[in-house]
Amino acid sequence: MSRLNRPGRVERPAGRGRGRRPWWLAVLLPLITLAYQYFNKQPPQREQMPRESPRQQPSGETPTPRSRAPRRTPPAPQAGGHAPTMQAGEDGVKTFIDVVERVKDGDTIVLKKQGDARLIGVDCPEKKQDGGPEAKAFTEKALTGKTVEVELCAKQPTDRYGRSLAFIYLSDSQGRKVMFNSELVRQGYARVYSLRPCHVDEAAWGALYEQARAARRGLFGTLGDVPDAVSYRRGSRGETSGETSAPN
Repeated sequence: MSRLNRPGRVERPAGRGRGRRPWWLAVLLPLITLAYQYFNKQPPQREQMPRESPRQQPSGETPTPRSRAPRRTPPAPQAGGHAPTMQAGEDGVKTFIDVVERVKDGDTIVLKKQGDARLIGVDCPEKKQDGGPEAKAFTEKALTGKTVEVELCAKQPTDRYGRSLAFIYLSDSQGRKVMFNSELVRQGYARVYSLRPCHVDEAAWGALYEQARAARRGLFGTLGDVPDAVSYRRGSRGETSGETSAPN
């Protein structure tokens, strides 16, 4: 008996089962679909915070102008010739430490690093004028060889002669800071000489001048007054009374 005609064998219709997909393909297709969706998924969009619109001025109200900082003037001397100093960087003020090498006259010194410096706010008698040698000797005794703090004029650091325009500070025996410029006035060796833009408080410094006169300090004790260097310079240069004489 042939194998085809063996009893109990069921013959399958021709062509059945040839079109069925393999089992592994049914598993693989969903995995491919999931992978495609995962790698092509768009990142979530960040929500943008709404920008704050510029503040509108209510109608009918007048805008308030910005207040400006008060104008800073050089420090005024306190009792005893002491005066507060403005710190470096405040309103453009520059301060530094230097050594006084020598003295040219009562109100002009030579600094080791900075060179020639003209003291702000004071005018001593000229070298050839009465009182000039005494004023120079007072400054030499107080400053020569001393380490001092120099504060330059913020708006005009130098004059037309190239000299630094400066306040000079040194420490007294008690460690307090003393402005030497005002000390020249208080001790009776200089007149108050305030010129813009490097001006000083003329009322406060004038009070120091009157204290020196009343106590007959310095040149008030020997000459009765501090000679006027401005008039002396005008006479030596042949200037008229209407012209302004620059300090030497």
